[in-house]
Amino acid sequence: MAYRGLDEFIIRLEQSRQVSRVEKRLAPSSAITDLTPVQAGKAMWFDDVGGLGFPVVTNLFGTEKRMAWALGVNKLDDLAANLNALVTLDEPLSFGALIGRAGAVMTALRTAGTSANRPRDVPVQAVKRGDLSLHRLPAVRFYAGETHAGITMTQIITAGTGGQSAHTGRVVVLSDALLGIELRHPIDTARGQLPVAVVIGGDPAAMWCANVPLPPNIAPYWLAGWIRRKAVPFSRALTQPLDVPADAEIIIEGVLDMDDIRDDVTFASDSGFMIGGVRFAAMRVTAITHRRDAIFPLHVPATLSSEHRLMNKAIERLTLPILRLLLADICDISRPDIGCGRNLTIISHATGERGAVRKAIHAMWGLGSLAHTKAVIVVDRGVDVHDIGAVLSAVRCHVDWHADIIRADGLLHPHDVSGLNGATGGGFGGKIALDATTKHATESPRPAADFQPVAGVSAWRAWDGVAVVVLDDATTSAAHVHDANPDYHLIVLPAGVTWLDDARQLAWYVLACADPVRDLTVTAAGRVRLCVADKTPLLAVSDD
Repeated sequence: MAYRGLDEFIIRLEQSRQVSRVEKRLAPSSAITDLTPVQAGKAMWFDDVGGLGFPVVTNLFGTEKRMAWALGVNKLDDLAANLNALVTLDEPLSFGALIGRAGAVMTALRTAGTSANRPRDVPVQAVKRGDLSLHRLPAVRFYAGETHAGITMTQIITAGTGGQSAHTGRVVVLSDALLGIELRHPIDTARGQLPVAVVIGGDPAAMWCANVPLPPNIAPYWLAGWIRRKAVPFSRALTQPLDVPADAEIIIEGVLDMDDIRDDVTFASDSGFMIGGVRFAAMRVTAITHRRDAIFPLHVPATLSSEHRLMNKAIERLTLPILRLLLADICDISRPDIGCGRNLTIISHATGERGAVRKAIHAMWGLGSLAHTKAVIVVDRGVDVHDIGAVLSAVRCHVDWHADIIRADGLLHPHDVSGLNGATGGGFGGKIALDATTKHATESPRPAADFQPVAGVSAWRAWDGVAVVVLDDATTSAAHVHDANPDYHLIVLPAGVTWLDDARQLAWYVLACADPVRDLTVTAAGRVRLCVADKTPLLAVSDD
């Protein structure tokens, strides 16, 4: 289904009672964050943010139903079925046939996503602002620790030697006339000055497609056109040599100065942490245009956010057929929210043959955004990869920690926080893979004795042969705790961690903060000791 604009999508949500309205005036601050549900909940419409004349909407994609509606399907699994129907992907292919099939997919997407017709009416250029002040837009400081107000859920269009491209990334307000654009592929290696347009809103499929990691020769708007069954309409920008979506809500045009790089920005990430040290390039604004009744959509970054999880779940479902085309033994894939959609990838494997499993693991670490995966778990085809309990049971039963793990240094997400002292890892760090397919049928023996806390352990929990402890005494070593409990796998957390009874948040914290190469030790008895570095969470997980 093609929406003519974000307002049509919101009307559908309102008709289904999926929108909650806040009429009172709010500052563009953490008040927006406090009122936006973290776990599911309705989309939030804020009538008046800072008296700036733009209503703000958050949590648009916060339930699976709304995420599916945004992409014109009834459920997210339909994305995989639709792509499989586009070009049959389920038979074995030779290399030549594989290249031909990829070309057919690209041609189909280009055909669906492009149109030679230019609209006479360009809604996003209905208002051409003479006042280019960025402080007239409701950019938000979502948390007190952020150094700049931010604009999330953007589509960033640039033009270089390879033509026009679009991607997503964090945008912050550096000053009244300057934006900061996070340096990500494809602009992270550019030089000089680049024409750029920051696109806010539009058809929800186009908003989502900017987040999809696509090959460089496939434009996100082609994918959006295929999803919505109608090409995204484009018009020429006013001051830059760029084509911009005509049905967007707001367009900020400008020039990106790759010689003016800022590294003093701290912002809230969907990893659940404050991120600093990421490079931003300054963008000088040359035009601001918008609809007459423009809406300002924002994604509120939060720990274990449902909206972030579902946006990633849609990407996961869409890419499964392509992944199976490249690796025929893969049955299903899950990138659960405890891994922020990037720290953990679980795949089920058709054969479980040792060499084929290793091939799949290394492929995960070499394919597009999957290369950012910190931990990979491979299970048998009969294990539901979306059932974390079933996956952990397979790990407990089938992983020999000496023979069935791979550890290596490699690419991580640019927002990874497993570097020492809370620093970002610079996109590089330790990774681990577990082969949890059936190799022996008996479960690893459980500890014969109860866990014995030692001096310096302020809190602990133990279950299924795993002990999680909090050390508040710097003189107490993790090895000392493990020596007292040699039959347990041990996870050591820093002082200040208080939520040992919340397994979901605990898993998120460990996956985010641990470097499996630096922080993990396997004892001679085959037990794991993992010492998690000290980090400060952005906020606690909501109980609702």
